[in-house]
Amino acid sequence: MKRAADATRDVVEKLLEGLPVKSIRFDNGSEFSEFRQLEEHLHTLVYFAEPYKPWQWGTNENAYY
Repeated sequence: MKRAADATRDVVEKLLEGLPVKSIRFDNGSEFSEFRQLEEHLHTLVYFAEPYKPWQWGTNENAYY
């Protein structure tokens, strides 16, 4: 799984580099386990919704602006 997390982090960093990203929301998959490095690289916050609580997704996106 480490390799999948590395690849996911690399792709997200490349896609968002230079954009004004205030926060990112992910599901709880293991491919997002390197979220701390992503936060540091993009100077943003990463949030995770609790499993089986889809109503939290919109809250995570809109609560910190």
